[in-house]
Amino acid sequence: MRGIRTARMGIVAAGCAFAAFAAQAVTITVDKVQQRWPWNNKVDITYTVADDNLDTHNAKVVLTTVVNGTLYVAYEGDINENAASGTYTVTWENPPTGVRAENCTMTAAYYSDAVPEGDDYMIVELSTGVVKYEGVCQASGKFGSLTGQEISNARYSTTRHYDGKLNQFRFKYKTSHMVLRKIPAGTYYTGDNNATEWTVDKAFYMQLFPYTNYQYWDVFDLISSDRVSSQQDDKARSLTWNDIRGSVDPLSPSAPATSDPKNVVRWLNGRVAGTLPGRFDLPTMVMREIACRAGTSTTYFWPSNNAGDAYKYASFGSGYTDVGTKLPNNWGIYDMVGLDWEFCLDVNGGSRAEGHENDPFAPLLGSDGNRVVHGNDCYGKAADMNSARFSSANPGRAQYVFRLAYYPAQ
Repeated sequence: MRGIRTARMGIVAAGCAFAAFAAQAVTITVDKVQQRWPWNNKVDITYTVADDNLDTHNAKVVLTTVVNGTLYVAYEGDINENAASGTYTVTWENPPTGVRAENCTMTAAYYSDAVPEGDDYMIVELSTGVVKYEGVCQASGKFGSLTGQEISNARYSTTRHYDGKLNQFRFKYKTSHMVLRKIPAGTYYTGDNNATEWTVDKAFYMQLFPYTNYQYWDVFDLISSDRVSSQQDDKARSLTWNDIRGSVDPLSPSAPATSDPKNVVRWLNGRVAGTLPGRFDLPTMVMREIACRAGTSTTYFWPSNNAGDAYKYASFGSGYTDVGTKLPNNWGIYDMVGLDWEFCLDVNGGSRAEGHENDPFAPLLGSDGNRVVHGNDCYGKAADMNSARFSSANPGRAQYVFRLAYYPAQ
């Protein structure tokens, strides 16, 4: 069940008894247990979390109570749901018949596990350019039967934190922070029927979600309550290829934009300049397809390899949705097919420069003028959601979404 967030202020404790559980310098207290009125047998529970540590931990909140000698779970949040510092009200939807709030002694538990060190994920704080790394989470009984990758998926897709610009909670890794997943070095295949083999000699990173409107507004100091109230902030940002990185040779990563001065690639590389040996840019088509397949060699990247399951992993046939609402691939990367076409660095129908024929980091170059887009859109059919599908678009007129890649130093 989902909690209903209350105002960020202390609430005077109710007359009912409560218990608290503390872990990793976090305290959680039950402030109020209140019967719904008019009577409908539901109970609202208000609790406060203080000194949260979600920057380095995953957490889960569980509220229990004993009624007539039987233990009941009144609320069990998802990973990092209603677990950051703040005050929350959640509803016990199905208490036993005749339960009364005044007879409930509610116990709050806060389960927490540290995120391991490692470099599986690159996290960029957009406002400062600070970069840090995290490892894939480990399976833990505190979070049920989820695998470590599934726990990581929950961490980056559902964690909220308090946004001081708007005085509200936002999805951390879809707004003020950008998270990228490491794609390990190795041998991969691309194209229909795995037509081409690639040797990737250096790991690279791929953005977990398409770049969102909020991230675009944030980096250029355009955040406002009016923009966010339009409910477009967690949707992917649509721009022309030129406005993403500038209408220049793809092999010139630092060249200035010639159309929109709000050039995302130039801004981001400038913000982290001196802290990283490589660079951010649009991915090549090869890089994006490798990230999309996530180690698979089948037509579709999901386990069944059946087009009938596309709806679980791709947004299509139902309009434009927020990022990260479908299941990710094996590497925890979301929206790699469906939602919208994504720009790549390549010139459509081009060829690789001499000496770079087998380089997955080298884009196709040529005189066609159009750029490659990969991944399909929300208007496609289930059968179209395959890992190798691509098309082309005019870089100065067509607007599509995008995600960034981090290229290793050469």
